[in-house]
Amino acid sequence: MRTRLAELKDAAVIAPLYEDFFIDLAQNEPRYYRPFGDCEGYAARTITQDGADIIIACDESGIAGFLHVHEMATPQLVCFIPKKYAMVADVYVRPEYRKQGVASMLLKSAGDWARNRSLSYMELRVLEGNAKAINLYEKEGYDVVIHVMRKEL
Repeated sequence: MRTRLAELKDAAVIAPLYEDFFIDLAQNEPRYYRPFGDCEGYAARTITQDGADIIIACDESGIAGFLHVHEMATPQLVCFIPKKYAMVADVYVRPEYRKQGVASMLLKSAGDWARNRSLSYMELRVLEGNAKAINLYEKEGYDVVIHVMRKEL
């Protein structure tokens, strides 16, 4: 298993994984997420976007998983210490590759991606009920900094 940056030609192969990712999101949090149709276009736009990449984990049988990362900056308000950081937007590993270190490899590659851009830190969001992902992120050194809370109106 190795990781690499996705190329535009990979968008069609990443698309079915993105479809599964969005289905999982919709099943786990149907109040806010729904399946998404143009996954190949979404992947292609992300791959070609400045300051963003999709990192893929692959072996001889194909793509095992992906991670979408992009550069962000803290708000330009006087109360914030100005920082540029990497936002991990999406992480997905095909079920048959889970519990084999693929997500950890993707996170390590994203860390290398961020360090190469001299970014200050990495940030991600995870659904409150996704205990497996939360456990993984904690093992990888991520700390809770803020809780996002919502109230339906």
